[in-house]
Amino acid sequence: MRVATFNLKHGATASGYVGDPAQVAAACAALDADILALQEVDRRVWRSRFADLVRRAAGTDYTGVYFAPTMRSTVLAGINPVGQYGNALLVKGRISEAITVALPHDYLRLRLGRRELDVVREPRNAIVARVIVAGCDVAVAATHLGGPERRRQLAQVVTALCARTQPRILLGDFNTTRVDLRAWLGPTPLTLADSPSARHPCAEDVDFIATDAADGGSLVSRWFPISDHAAVIADLRPAAMS
Repeated sequence: MRVATFNLKHGATASGYVGDPAQVAAACAALDADILALQEVDRRVWRSRFADLVRRAAGTDYTGVYFAPTMRSTVLAGINPVGQYGNALLVKGRISEAITVALPHDYLRLRLGRRELDVVREPRNAIVARVIVAGCDVAVAATHLGGPERRRQLAQVVTALCARTQPRILLGDFNTTRVDLRAWLGPTPLTLADSPSARHPCAEDVDFIATDAADGGSLVSRWFPISDHAAVIADLRPAAMS
């Protein structure tokens, strides 16, 4: 089973701002994951050409789709009326159950010299779901954490995920270091997938996959023309997911 997480940056390049829906579709198709967690996903927002990036990412391959908006029309965040922004979970199979878990909020910040000012509240959430894919029934949590409440946010996500039966997979952008995330997951049954090949040269390493179902397999990262994040991909051995 292949699982992946990718912060899209709404389809914009690492140094750009306007997103390209066609590149989003191409990247997600190229990942060819059975379970795909996406962050910073726009729906009908001007900066991504008013496209529904959830549907563009899903294409025809992903038959299970769930979107959890974190922000709606917000002038300071650049989201127009009818627009939405948030997290998505895509699966090549069926989502049998899914909920959105609200997390302690964060803020969009404006840097003034060495100071950062909280400008507008940014809600955070997680998708917690059960999915049927590749002949397996799996519990999945997909999230995008941020701000000084990251550890508390993670605790809420893990609590919701671990209330479901094994196997369980946690994916997302955690906006923290590998060392901190491993420590925060320490008391839980989830183990952080790790491999030198999945480290992200020239970018912050904040995107991770953790599971209580891994038994070997491979972990890699892959860059695309869009985003300032690499996608992180784990191939889990089918025997570990049975």
